[in-house]
Amino acid sequence: KLALLRRAEALANQVLTSGYLHAAFDIVLEDGRAHLATIGLYAAAFAIRASMVVAAEQAEAGGDYTLAIAAGIVVGVIVGGISSWLRVRSGSLLPGILALWLTFLMLGLGDFYEL
Repeated sequence: KLALLRRAEALANQVLTSGYLHAAFDIVLEDGRAHLATIGLYAAAFAIRASMVVAAEQAEAGGDYTLAIAAGIVVGVIVGGISSWLRVRSGSLLPGILALWLTFLMLGLGDFYEL
């Protein structure tokens, strides 16, 4: 079930962020700013996710939210950049979905759902 949930999350992230929102940014923004806006959304999403993990795992200990948010932003920028690059190079969302799913597996980001 957990692997299926990770795949569904990767699919939803890619379709919404790299698909729908990137296309909307392409209409509104110019000169490649749509790519930067999409990468910014990935950074925000991963920062929020990291702060939620810290809040859930270290509620009593007073977790380090600053470090979690900074790490989430770094991972989000990397994942967003790769997803944006894959979308441009392939013309499809599928490589980005697979890359994001592999990222979730490598970083253990699906463990959040096991809490």
